[in-house]
Amino acid sequence: MNDLGFDQLINEPTRNTNILDLIFTNNKNLVDSVQVVESFDPKLDHKIIMDKINLVVPKTNKITRKIRCFNIENLQTLNSNLCDIPWQTCLFSHGNSIDDITDNFYSILGHEINSVVPFKLITVRKSDKPGMTAYVRKLLNKARSLNKIAKLLKTLLIFKNINLHVYS
Repeated sequence: MNDLGFDQLINEPTRNTNILDLIFTNNKNLVDSVQVVESFDPKLDHKIIMDKINLVVPKTNKITRKIRCFNIENLQTLNSNLCDIPWQTCLFSHGNSIDDITDNFYSILGHEINSVVPFKLITVRKSDKPGMTAYVRKLLNKARSLNKIAKLLKTLLIFKNINLHVYS
């Protein structure tokens, strides 16, 4: 394994006098420590390998995705284009196996969708619920803001009514 760039980390026997259980790595910096310890069950003849791996997974809060911008005009154009395709000729021109026909169908459909329906890049946050978009988020923020204003105005109106009753 050394010829392939891997290092063997277990150097002591794991079963009787044999080294049967192995750990290989191509980056020793990822392994903090390796130990071979006695089994907790006396019936087992294998020792336990314990290792501490130094692995950090980067956290991503946002993911950028490509989505299609479907609208009624796109769908009407796509429908018209698909109706104009000579399907019998196109599907069976490259062979008669079901795999060939399916591949042809998906190829034609993909080409038509790509030519008619544009893409749009969106950012999805880890905490977003399904269907959450920048526009929906903007509307929700506006609704929260208007709700705060309404609560404040209602409180002021109630306070004003109390003052009017007290002084009348």
